Amino acid sequence: MKEILKSSKIKKIDRKVQVITRGVLSSLFVLMASFNVVLASDNPAADAISNFTSIIVGIVTAIGVILSIWGVVQVGLSVPSHDTSQRASGFLALAGGIIVAVAPHIVVSILGNNVDSQYMSGLPRSGGH
Repeated sequence: MKEILKSSKIKKIDRKVQVITRGVLSSLFVLMASFNVVLASDNPAADAISNFTSIIVGIVTAIGVILSIWGVVQVGLSVPSHDTSQRASGFLALAGGIIVAVAPHIVVSILGNNVDSQYMSGLPRSGGH
């Protein structure tokens, strides 16, 4: 009887993981499907570098968001099983994901006005800019 209850609990957890995975993949698809409009200007090399920088910033932010979501999933799955090591790794993944997601803002805040606007124009502005 216990084996039947365990298998039904595992199936419920598997369904939850599938639903969460589908949601994460759907949001990632929507994020990747969005596009940037590129207009011609006087300096095509600076625009290319700026566009490349903005793409890298978007990818880093998306990876941070995915890590944060994975941390939340790990914490959520560790609550019913009372697995403290999984809970700890979930909180670490959540914190790391948040740090990675805001890393471009941190770089701009640290470098401040010393950032060359020609090469870092794709990064988001923060603070007194």
